[in-house]
Amino acid sequence: MRCPVCRAYSRAVSDAAKGSSDGAVSFSAVIPTWNEEDWLPRIVEQLNRACEVGEIIVADNTSDDRTREIALRAGCKVIDGGYPARGRNAGASVATTDYFLFVDADAVLPEGSLRTALAALADGDVGAVHFRLEPLGGSRFVRACYRILELYFRAAARVGIAQGVGPVIAVTRSEYNRVGGFREDLGAGEDIDFLRRVGRGSRVMFVTSIRVGASTRRFVVEHPLSFASKTVIWGVLRLLDVGHELMPYRWQRYPPDLARREAAPVETFLLKSEKGR
Repeated sequence: MRCPVCRAYSRAVSDAAKGSSDGAVSFSAVIPTWNEEDWLPRIVEQLNRACEVGEIIVADNTSDDRTREIALRAGCKVIDGGYPARGRNAGASVATTDYFLFVDADAVLPEGSLRTALAALADGDVGAVHFRLEPLGGSRFVRACYRILELYFRAAARVGIAQGVGPVIAVTRSEYNRVGGFREDLGAGEDIDFLRRVGRGSRVMFVTSIRVGASTRRFVVEHPLSFASKTVIWGVLRLLDVGHELMPYRWQRYPPDLARREAAPVETFLLKSEKGR
């Protein structure tokens, strides 16, 4: 059950957006998972504490670890998913609110991020929101990749092209329905494609004042240069509306100790975010 403060917050957002107090405005948070027992507890705890989240849906791709058990114990709705695009679409199909929050299990949400996204969407001028990303650790090369990615998103936004990736994407139900959700025929870069299509008919807000924490675990399981090169190729192909991968992404299990190694960078990130408020 949601706390009185959360209910009051949702009503305030609803009143501001609709001019009435008929119902609460909140996110349906959708998390696609595959063997995420080491990362899922952190993001679920953050979402459960957030006044802006009305329900959490875990769309699981046949995990054989404790992912489903963790989600159920935390009060999440657990459904069958698939690869990220299918999992996100499956979650959206059972969501009960008008605002969707697609969030990866390894993302870290700083204070104020969901409040900013929900307020922007509820105001009616914005169809989707994504955030500036802060890598949680990683080498200088990895951090440089994230910086280049940010500069690219900024440049694309200036010329009216929506580009972004999906650790955290907030979107209205109406915009999600208008574009038909995520393309399940894309093995990689489906998040880039989704925001590009939303941007053709609605405003996509790239929030640079708030950073969302992003795990660098994919750079760990692959050679950093190889993964960076694939990301560039997928980005260019999605920009050009090409539905091929050329260099398909091979989903792999992450080292069991990687989440523990990220604990210190996560704590540092959250402390820095708190000081920056």
